[in-house]
Amino acid sequence: MYSKIRKFNSDVHLFQFKPSNDLQCVLVNAGQNAKVPLSKLDNQRMLDNGYRVKAKINASFFNQDVIGWNFIDYDYILSEGQQDGVYDLFFKDNELIIDDVSKEKFETEYKSKAQWGMSLSYTLIQNGKINLAGSNKYSHSAATNPRTMIGQKADGTIVLAVVDGRTISNQGVKAQEQAEIMLELGCVNAANCDGEGNSEMIVDGWIKNNPSDGKERAVPNGIVVYEKIKTQTSVYSEPK
Repeated sequence: MYSKIRKFNSDVHLFQFKPSNDLQCVLVNAGQNAKVPLSKLDNQRMLDNGYRVKAKINASFFNQDVIGWNFIDYDYILSEGQQDGVYDLFFKDNELIIDDVSKEKFETEYKSKAQWGMSLSYTLIQNGKINLAGSNKYSHSAATNPRTMIGQKADGTIVLAVVDGRTISNQGVKAQEQAEIMLELGCVNAANCDGEGNSEMIVDGWIKNNPSDGKERAVPNGIVVYEKIKTQTSVYSEPK
């Protein structure tokens, strides 16, 4: 579940889980052209079906205008933009898939088939090897910054990671260092989410990292892990 490690003079906050009926991850959006603090993001459908929030991280771009594919619940698309240097992350059959898709490929392979998907900036790990595809399009990738990452291990475990930065005790990491962290954690695929002041992790209702602004920023979306609420069956016996 939650843990914290120290890498590259920075705290790295981790939440690891295997998707199942009891633990599901969902992309939650604030709404068309809207932003709210991560703590306020929720999915009413999940709550109505007996789940509660276990963990959250910020997800896609701060400026929603540059999002390519961003959809939830299999086929609800918020935007259909295309931008050079943008990679796509899909969650399909409990697997994180990093792809660079055309509209045609999206329609045939992911729409109505993937549970959710979003566009991100650059990749970190692909097929078990470091691959920083797209990082050259973003000057901040070569600088030390707070970061948010998502990846998956060969056994299906999903790794959510947030790195503190821009403080005296936490310098933040570069893209290469992001990839090294995720590779060391055992990820076979991983990608960079939005970072800097947006980087945030919440577990059991508590903000675990130290947002570089000193407070939450409003974000357009987040990845939320939902835990199935266990119902207790009481055993009644007649009084003697």
